[in-house]
Formats: sequence, structure tokens, C-alpha cells
Amino acid sequence: MFFLLDLFFPRFCIGCNTIGRYICKKCINKLDFLKQDRCMYCFKPNFYGQTHEGCKKNNGLDGVMSLCGYDKLARKIVFSVKYRLQSAIYKDVLSCFPKETIKKFTDFSKTVLYPYLQTIPLHTKRQKIRGFNQSDELTKFFAEILNIPVINIVERRKDTKPQALIKKKYERILNVKEAFYIKKNNVLNKTIILVDDVCTSASTANEVAKELKKIGVKKVYLFSFARGYR
Repeated sequence: MFFLLDLFFPRFCIGCNTIGRYICKKCINKLDFLKQDRCMYCFKPNFYGQTHEGCKKNNGLDGVMSLCGYDKLARKIVFSVKYRLQSAIYKDVLSCFPKETIKKFTDFSKTVLYPYLQTIPLHTKRQKIRGFNQSDELTKFFAEILNIPVINIVERRKDTKPQALIKKKYERILNVKEAFYIKKNNVLNKTIILVDDVCTSASTANEVAKELKKIGVKKVYLFSFARGYR
């Protein structure tokens, strides 16, 4: 089956157009693998990207960890998955990531008791048009390598404007305000790790974190494929 698909719809490297894979060995090394994560507010380095105590605001995220920086190649990967509907790209790309990059996530998971993974959801209207949530493949990846269960208790109630089209941070915050609803679930004092493709201002993830903490979730973190800073 996969042989036939590759025969009629061959894979080309996103970085250099070489046939065979969505990312070749040469181009994968061009990605900015993040060895040091940073506080989401002050951008200063911190272990496991945790939010500094003095930076925490309004029951938001407790930390952000990302696989790579949001450079030109990472943008191409995210764009191809999200807008060219090539959902298999992440599987190819993630299989090539160096062990050192993955290790920080496995080390972090050992510090957290009974965590759950939760994909940041799309609105049903947008998911029907696209046919999938681009971040689901990332969630499956983290679930497999970290042996963490996946839950689905967050629902997107508002069909918001794409955050990538909004430049000002305060407008991003307003865009996702009250956009999410949390389904009833026994998550009191639990830790939930949100998963998304890109983190820049983290406005979306922060809004989800606030709603989760309203129902008693103790800690909320974000894992993302790429990290940009605004």
C-alpha cells in the first residue's frame, strides 16, 4: 500500500526537493534543535522551559518546551502540514530528530506525576474543511515516546481568526478569549500537557490553561513542534 502511494505520489524533501522523504538527512540538520528552553514571559533560560515564579500571570502556562526554533525550514514544515494538508510530514520529520533533543522531554516527563496529553483543538468547522488537526500527529508522537495517556476534554467553541494573521499580542489574547470549553472530567490536581504545532505568543495555550485551572487542574504545560518569540 505504502509502496504504491510512494510510486504515484512520491515524497519530496521540503528543504531541497530531493525525492524519497519529506525531509532528507542533510536538511534535518538545518533545523534549530532547541537545547535550552526559556520562560515564556521573560524569555530567559530556565530548566524545562518552566515559567519563573515572578513571571507567572493569571493562572496561565507553567512552562513551554519545543523541539526546534521557528526558523525558515520549520515554517515550511508547519505550512506544508497545515495548508497543503500533508499530515504524514510530521511522522517523517519526527523520526529524524536527534536523541538529545528528545531526551529533554523524557527527562521532564519523569518529574511530573500522572500527566495527560491534550491536543489544542481546532473548531469543528475548520477541522471538517482540513480533514484533520495538524497537532494530533505531534500528540501521538509524544504519547508514544513518553508513555503518557491522551485525553480529550477541551472543546473549541469559537471559530477564531488564525493567530498567525494577527500581529499584535493583545489582539491575539482577545481573539481567543472565551474560545474554549472544558468537558467534565476528573482532572482535579492533575497535570495536563497541551500540544500544538507552533508557540509564539502562547496566547491560545494560555487561554486553555486558564480554563483548565478553573476546574482544578494543578499544572499546565505546552509542548510544541516549533518555538518563535514575539
